[in-house]
Amino acid sequence: TPYGTNAANTLYTYVAAPTVIAISPANGPTVGGASITITGTNLTGATGVTIGGTAATSVTVVSATSITAVTPAGSAGSASVLVTTVGGTNAANTLYTYVSPPTVTAISPSAGPTVGGTSVTITGTNFTGATGVTIGGTAATSVTVVSSTSITAVTPAGAAGSASVLVTTAGGTNAANTLYSYVAAPTVTAISPSTGPTSGGTSVTITGTNLTGATGVTIGGTVATSVTVVSSTSITAVTPAGTAGSASVLVTTAGGTNAANTLYSYVAAPTVTAISPSTGPTSGGTSVTITGTNFTGATGVTIGGTAATSVTVVSSTSITAVTPAGAAGSASVLVTTSGGTNAANTLYSYVAAPTVTAISPSTGPTSGGTSVIITGTNFTGATGVTIGGTAATSVTVVSSTSITAVTPAGTAGSASVLVTTAGGTNAANTLFTYVAAPTVTAISPNSGPTTGGTSVTITGTNFTGATGVTIGGTAATSVTVVSSTSITAVTPAGSAGTASVLVTTSGGTNAANTLFTYVAAPTVTAISPNSGPTTGGTSVTITGTGFTGTTGVTIGGTAATSVTIVSATSITAVTPAHAAGTASVLVTTSGGTNAANTLYSYVAAPTVTAISPNAGPATGGTSVTITGTGFTGATGVTIGGVAATSVTVVSATSITAVTPAGAAGTA
Repeated sequence: TPYGTNAANTLYTYVAAPTVIAISPANGPTVGGASITITGTNLTGATGVTIGGTAATSVTVVSATSITAVTPAGSAGSASVLVTTVGGTNAANTLYTYVSPPTVTAISPSAGPTVGGTSVTITGTNFTGATGVTIGGTAATSVTVVSSTSITAVTPAGAAGSASVLVTTAGGTNAANTLYSYVAAPTVTAISPSTGPTSGGTSVTITGTNLTGATGVTIGGTVATSVTVVSSTSITAVTPAGTAGSASVLVTTAGGTNAANTLYSYVAAPTVTAISPSTGPTSGGTSVTITGTNFTGATGVTIGGTAATSVTVVSSTSITAVTPAGAAGSASVLVTTSGGTNAANTLYSYVAAPTVTAISPSTGPTSGGTSVIITGTNFTGATGVTIGGTAATSVTVVSSTSITAVTPAGTAGSASVLVTTAGGTNAANTLFTYVAAPTVTAISPNSGPTTGGTSVTITGTNFTGATGVTIGGTAATSVTVVSSTSITAVTPAGSAGTASVLVTTSGGTNAANTLFTYVAAPTVTAISPNSGPTTGGTSVTITGTGFTGTTGVTIGGTAATSVTIVSATSITAVTPAHAAGTASVLVTTSGGTNAANTLYSYVAAPTVTAISPNAGPATGGTSVTITGTGFTGATGVTIGGVAATSVTVVSATSITAVTPAGAAGTA
């Protein structure tokens, strides 16, 4: 201006035009919608992106060299990718290609098994660059793009029914369809009848699933004849000849062939080689196992010409059954199957049942262990003896009429003596009686001296017929069974401590216990103080042994008072009154009373009858002689309440002393 020029500034910016050098991915479907990344230069501040002349959407400027966007719809073929900024628009190009979506018009073959694995050829358009093939939603394998109109692949496994064949390319995926069908493989669940002769010719019905369109049926690997598909679950046919044993029934359809099985069996005529056990009672009822060959599908078993019961075909070589009644002697065991009946034999023998008429001895303890002789009939081959339902031990079959055994433990009361042989078991009986062992629950009194001689009452159960009572292992005396629950007796001598009270009957002896206690007699070794007044009332401590449970203390034959058991070796008490002289200190427990002694002395109270001289100065110091009784052991002399000095006990009747100072007057 006339006034000058403004200061320099950077208010305006020249911007270089953008360049686009690449787009990724470089192709996509004509319907648009593909996320792409555009690479170039000077992309900052881009105001628009077009692909094939149409604006892209979701444009994001990531940096000066990168933009992301979503393609618009476009026509098949190359398209120019243009970015516009304030610096202008890049040069036209052919960096992006719109691709038409594929179409699928056919697949051959159009059906196959659900397990997949079928090689197919897919026909359609726009297959070039196909990136995937799915059939029924699952990726096919071994995919080969033969041309833009043909792809070969192998089907994946799929569910039975129609399946969509989809091809994916850069142009997208074809529309859903039902061009391919998965066919479930057939299953065979049964064949009826399931057995037949090796010569074949048996009319059978095969049951299963997915049997429609069956193209073949084999049994044991040989083609069946007269095959008729009745429905998707049933086929009728005639068996071919086959080898004895199981045979696989196979049906083939477009869905494949069912799994191998052993549903049909060719049966040879049975043979019977053994029966176990091979003997049993004439009344029947024996569970037996018949061994042989070709038993599968057996329709009948007879023993001695009579049908067995509870027949079970365990395997082709084993049958279990229960024998019918039969006459004593051998019997033929015959098995009938669809293959025929075995030859006659003498494999089984019917045996008469045993009888038991006596057992000796006929009673014993519940603990068992009694040796007995059982008498009866048909004992030969006895396999077991039970008494009261429990197996006897040491069983020896002496002869067909005699068995020796040892009784097992049992419950008190009568018990059945049963002998079991191949002929069965004898009838129940009450030939043996178990006697319960005694129990001892208490003894009263439950303690006594080691010298014995205590009259006691024993309480318990099953005392009837008791043959002995011991306490601490020594026989009690004067034993009287009062009742089945009570016995009186006199204890023998025993050692100090607990002792087992045992009662013995025909039922045995009760369990060891510690119900009775032998108690050692107490001893008294000292009493302190060991003397006191005849009036009693002296608190004393008695020392000795065995004082626990003391029931009484006497001193000089009179009960002491305030007796306290301090310990097994110490008692405190207060002396009773007693005449002057020595006295025995006796302690009584359940173990008895200690030996007499002269441990305590009662001392008469002293008397004073005279003092000479009987007067003296108040200052004291007078030598006096005191006369009286009971002076022995004098512990003090006072005159006027003050202790005299130089006290000497001359005798029980005389003491000399020196008077203390005192107040004028009598003292």
